[in-house]
Amino acid sequence: PTGQHPLAQGKRQRRPGSLARKGICPERAASQTGTTPFGLRPRLQAGPPRAFSLVELLTVVAIIGILSVMAIGAFGNIQRGYALTQAASQVLDSFAMARQEAIARNRIVEVRFCRKFAADPFTHLALVADDGNGNRKLLTRPFRIPDTLLVDEGATLSTLINGRTESDGGGSGDVPIPALASTYRFRSFQFRPDGTTDLPWDATSNQRYFVSLRPETDTNSPPANFALIQVDPRNGSTRLFRP
Repeated sequence: PTGQHPLAQGKRQRRPGSLARKGICPERAASQTGTTPFGLRPRLQAGPPRAFSLVELLTVVAIIGILSVMAIGAFGNIQRGYALTQAASQVLDSFAMARQEAIARNRIVEVRFCRKFAADPFTHLALVADDGNGNRKLLTRPFRIPDTLLVDEGATLSTLINGRTESDGGGSGDVPIPALASTYRFRSFQFRPDGTTDLPWDATSNQRYFVSLRPETDTNSPPANFALIQVDPRNGSTRLFRP
């Protein structure tokens, strides 16, 4: 413009188009002057991405290991709890089936908790009844109690079997349990044709009998996790309880 100082005119910033028409690369001009053609400083080129250090990698690996151990422990507890629930439901169903069969067949059905030797834990639950010809037969295939569970034999949690006499089974004229070889030991109670049991009771005590299942690894009394199956001796009704 008119009146502008000559030095000021010489210092005007050149536009990229004018530089290109004169054969001057704008980027080269910016590298020489330290600024872009519009007065902006050029953006610095980013360097190579920074990698993780060894300490950071070891920290991540340690955290993953701790979380894995916690997850495995929680999964084991869930698995044991599921096995306990399934086994308790099976015992409850076996009791109900024994009572139903006693009523339907009009004959006594015996519920046996079986084991190979007296010092062993109970491993099988069997239902035995007379076939009508004087022969004792298994009503169903004996239920195998999981190895991770035990039938509690104490007077506190298993009055159903604690005070019962232990007998020899599998001998001449008796019912064999294939998984227990030729002979075995058992404690039992019976359901009668009217649905009641042979368990002693009186009208004043309102007594209930029960048997408990608990994890094999839990030796506390009472255990932290267990299942209790109750039998009413008067009418043979059954219930399942969990703490």
